[in-house]
Amino acid sequence: MASLLCHEMEDQALACASTVLAVTDARTQQMAVSAQTELARYVKAVHAAAEAAKKPLNEIRAKIIALDKELVAKAEAEGARVGALIADFQIAEETRLAALRRLRDAEASKLEAEQDKRLSEANSVAEQDAIRDEFRAELAAQAPPVEPVRVPGQVIKEDWEIQVFDIWLLARAMPSAVKIEPRLSEIKSLLNAGVKVPGVNAVKKTVAGVRLAPQPAAISI
Repeated sequence: MASLLCHEMEDQALACASTVLAVTDARTQQMAVSAQTELARYVKAVHAAAEAAKKPLNEIRAKIIALDKELVAKAEAEGARVGALIADFQIAEETRLAALRRLRDAEASKLEAEQDKRLSEANSVAEQDAIRDEFRAELAAQAPPVEPVRVPGQVIKEDWEIQVFDIWLLARAMPSAVKIEPRLSEIKSLLNAGVKVPGVNAVKKTVAGVRLAPQPAAISI
């Protein structure tokens, strides 16, 4: 039923508009304004019906979003707290492992220096090969490469905590890193006041429209 009424209003508005072929005098202008009014009334009625239909859905959506936030708030706070503890441990772990790697590298350098000393004193290729084999075995006998402690399924990565303290400085230096949208109503107010707005090209043009009086909803969807 709603769809039928909607199509009837549309057909009526379009039929009225189809009679307007040119505006050349007061009579044809009156016809054109009548057609424009019918078209605007139809568009307004459809928009109003759509908003009325969406209102309860939007209210339900808002309640679901609020409930979602309420239900996960404590869990997310605890997750952030536990995650911070793990991050602190991982930072300490990386520092410890870096120190172990440096110690391991230092031990390897000492072994290499000792190997070079003995190689310099060797008198035959066979003796030199034996020295290399000996030191190769000593290096292999060292502790295996140090790796950070991980739990299966755990994801550790570095990320940025960002606080923008001067968005205009950021916009001038890195325009691709910001999103700026013009406020057209404010720009029009400035232009109407005779202000030259930098970065804007504006041409005044005549726009014909109609103003509809408040009316009860014509259709529902």
